[in-house]
Amino acid sequence: MSTCRKRPQRFGYGTVRPMVRVKLLFFAKARDLAGVEERLLDIEQGLLTLDKLKQIIGEAEPSVKPVLDSSIVAVDLEYVVDNIEIGVHTNEIALIPPVSGG
Repeated sequence: MSTCRKRPQRFGYGTVRPMVRVKLLFFAKARDLAGVEERLLDIEQGLLTLDKLKQIIGEAEPSVKPVLDSSIVAVDLEYVVDNIEIGVHTNEIALIPPVSGG
């Protein structure tokens, strides 16, 4: 497993948002594109929009960009609809693309 290490973003004079390490899970087509089932991701704590969360996932794992727009994102087993709070107790983020079958 590889990790995504980014410098914390600074807000205002000397203010840095703390980071939390989460497990990023890939399902279905996202797993095929990433070539792995999971990886570790360091992400800033705080309130994120769904679009921002997808942007962070795409930057961490560019191979899944083709399925990002149509995918569902879940944080700790709860689907993200609009905004999500990423905190110290956040454990996993799942990328779930549409699944077809017969």
